[in-house]
Amino acid sequence: MRYGKQLKVRCFIIILLLLPINLFSQVGFKAGMNLSDYYGSWENENGSKHSIYTGPVFGFTDDFMLNKDSLRNNSYSIGFELNFTQKGSLIRNYHNSVVFLELPIILKYIDSLGKFSDLKFQAGTIAEWYNSKSGYIPFQSMLIDYCGMLGAQLLYKGFVIDLRYTRGFTKIYSSYYIHVLTFSVGYAFLPHAISLIFNPVL
Repeated sequence: MRYGKQLKVRCFIIILLLLPINLFSQVGFKAGMNLSDYYGSWENENGSKHSIYTGPVFGFTDDFMLNKDSLRNNSYSIGFELNFTQKGSLIRNYHNSVVFLELPIILKYIDSLGKFSDLKFQAGTIAEWYNSKSGYIPFQSMLIDYCGMLGAQLLYKGFVIDLRYTRGFTKIYSSYYIHVLTFSVGYAFLPHAISLIFNPVL
């Protein structure tokens, strides 16, 4: 009796593993602008004031949807990006900034606005790297920063407008963190299907 139940469970798992999983990938690119600044305890012996720094951002995007109807119906997708972005703060009119390599992972809720347009609400996390010791307030060398992100994205006939807010959780220097408002535009190509078939080793 017990062996019969185990056999049924194993057969069910094997059938699931043999079923193809169809994903739809939509790749694209983007470019835009950052408005960044430090936050946290800002105390230094010189009493320096800081303000918003403006820097560029550009990168590549890839959204994965579980079915093609995700493009036209309310659904979810997972987005992966590779971005190069410059951010920091303006201190005594001196640009204190470095270039970051970002790897965001973003969950998106898709709200269809019509035949050619979608509105996507997005939330996610970002891992980013930089390597610098220059500047009025030196960045730590080769630091990995983890960030939280919230934003929205408008897609119309492949053209993308993206607005997001990012808040860092790792100290950039002493007790300072960094937060960023990013605006970008880009283009997403037509989605293409990716079939995944898992073949278990029995």
